[in-house]
Amino acid sequence: MCALTRDGHLGESRVLARRLRSRAASPQTLVNVGFTLTVCGELRQAEAVLTSAVAADRAGQHRAAATANLAFAASRGGDLPRALRLLAEAGPGLTGTWITLTSLYRAETLIAAGLPGEARPLAASVAGAADGRYAPDGLLVLARAELAEGDPEQATVTGEQARSRYADQGRTGWTLLAEHLLIRARWAAGDRSAVFLRTAVAAADRLERGGWEQAAAEARVIGAGLALRLGRPAGEFLARTAAAGRKGPAVLRAAAWHTVALDRDARGDRQGALSALRAGLRAVETHATGLGAAELRARSSELVAGPAELDLRLARSGRALLYAEERRRAVVRPAIARRPADQPRVAELLAELREVGTGTDRVRLETELRDVVRMRSGERTAFRAAQVGELADRLQDRVLVELVRSGDDLHAVTVAAGRCLRRSLGPYEPLVEEAGRLQFALRRSVWEGGGPCPAPARRLADRLFGPLRGILGDRDLVLAPTGALHGLPFAALLGARPVTVVPSAAAWLHACRRPFPAGPGRALLAAGPGLACAEPEVAALADRYPGAVVLRGRAATAPAVREALDGASLAHLAAHGEFRAGHPLLSELRMADGPLTAYDLEGLRHAPRLVVLSACDAGRNAGGESVLGIVSILLSYGAGSVIAGVTPLADAEVPDFMVAFHDLLAAGHSPAQALAAVPRTPGTVGLQCFGAG
Repeated sequence: MCALTRDGHLGESRVLARRLRSRAASPQTLVNVGFTLTVCGELRQAEAVLTSAVAADRAGQHRAAATANLAFAASRGGDLPRALRLLAEAGPGLTGTWITLTSLYRAETLIAAGLPGEARPLAASVAGAADGRYAPDGLLVLARAELAEGDPEQATVTGEQARSRYADQGRTGWTLLAEHLLIRARWAAGDRSAVFLRTAVAAADRLERGGWEQAAAEARVIGAGLALRLGRPAGEFLARTAAAGRKGPAVLRAAAWHTVALDRDARGDRQGALSALRAGLRAVETHATGLGAAELRARSSELVAGPAELDLRLARSGRALLYAEERRRAVVRPAIARRPADQPRVAELLAELREVGTGTDRVRLETELRDVVRMRSGERTAFRAAQVGELADRLQDRVLVELVRSGDDLHAVTVAAGRCLRRSLGPYEPLVEEAGRLQFALRRSVWEGGGPCPAPARRLADRLFGPLRGILGDRDLVLAPTGALHGLPFAALLGARPVTVVPSAAAWLHACRRPFPAGPGRALLAAGPGLACAEPEVAALADRYPGAVVLRGRAATAPAVREALDGASLAHLAAHGEFRAGHPLLSELRMADGPLTAYDLEGLRHAPRLVVLSACDAGRNAGGESVLGIVSILLSYGAGSVIAGVTPLADAEVPDFMVAFHDLLAAGHSPAQALAAVPRTPGTVGLQCFGAG
């Protein structure tokens, strides 16, 4: 049976597996049956068989193999956290060939999780192994990783090598999967020819006859898209595509429903197109919310890109555009984060990270930390749209502006005085370039002690907010940026206007609904090491907050600050800050014993009403709508508002600024109003209010 599966003769191996499944069998036979059923796409049956194998051999040599195959089935079924947990569990008990197989399983799981860069070395190691037995499998997975990284040309080269090696080994059934990869690569490379349509149709038919049902469905989705592009009849494709949209992994269902929506839109059936889009987006939403790691949820944005773009294009009114954009943002960043289950190893790794400096030990610990966190499962929740009526009630005299990128253009949706409107702001990319110039100029001003940089700020202000002047008036602003514009220092554009920056309208509503105890409550004031202004800043604030918990010097350790944050009403942390663009959740505030990272802040039970991060770049985040960083974690786990800088801060100017800010808070101003009322310099203009405001 395994030999038939290895050669790709799925019809015969499926018959044998079904026959053996119903009989009493040894653990080794159950492992082989489970593997075969997984390859054939019968995941529920594979799960049941492999679970039986684990139970039948709890302490034996086949337990690890059965667990590894359970991970394989979980990965194919889209339960990526469980697959990663099972792979970690199986690892220590594996030997020989199973080590190679689990490298492939892990690589496939990482690709499905949006981490092809981490999958490539695993697949390459299998492809280059000395015995060459699994070399074509390694090449095929490597080609998938290259394709997922946006390199269809290299994926084609590697896919051709895989097909040739499969043929050399006589594994003719698996050459079909290599052909399927080549079809996907041609589509990604932009081939939209009639010749390619015929090739895709023929490949889909061969895959179906060979028993590769999911791959056949993916090829038919591509065929349907090609037929639509070429103006050819697509009825047969679309019937099968719609069926594919009801089963299979999220990426397949989203692509299938997207294609159905494109067809309905082309025939003038706008409501039918919207219905299909909603079905595809629900599939991705269910997948994304099942992921407990914010990093993996963020990477789900690639799955939603095509359907979300069409959804935005079909939106005619301001309300429809706001609804479509909010759904897109909710897929990658739910407004509410669930407190993760206790993971003792996470705490241990964070403690070890604080004990090491730079170098290989730190890299190893950071890698293991991310691996452990990725094993968290999420709570599947349904999308809840931000209703314009509730937004209007909460806004009162303020105005909401949500920036929306649709294709190459940028739009603004505004909610003010109960009305929801949309405005075109022109091309998006020139604004991103201007934003980059402004951020560079501000950083140079802080580092070199230069003056203000009015030109790029003025140009950006005119482009982004000029078309909205009649709507904005002089009212306070709640602003939901998009993409690279999340990192803009909006005080440089809008001057003394109170501005609250939010990930989405739904996230802002959630922050506003959050109940907090009445009264001032307990304050936390902490100063990190190596920053000359930090302790004087905290000392000045301590006079204003009698009874505050004050942590400085050796007492200001990361665990002490984390513990004091939980249950505080207000927290002010003055420290060196570092943003990690490649790993935003490892961005840090430097404490006495080492870094306090975003991972340390996950799962706060009672986050403060207000957190002030007096640290360079503490408000920066990863690009896109995930908005990953220290601020996003604080808001997700319950903080009401966060003050943080999106640019470097001038150390000498910050203490006086912060004292004035806290004085205005004590006088009754909201955080956004207090921040806007203190005069700015280039060294403080990057401080921004996030959250409820």
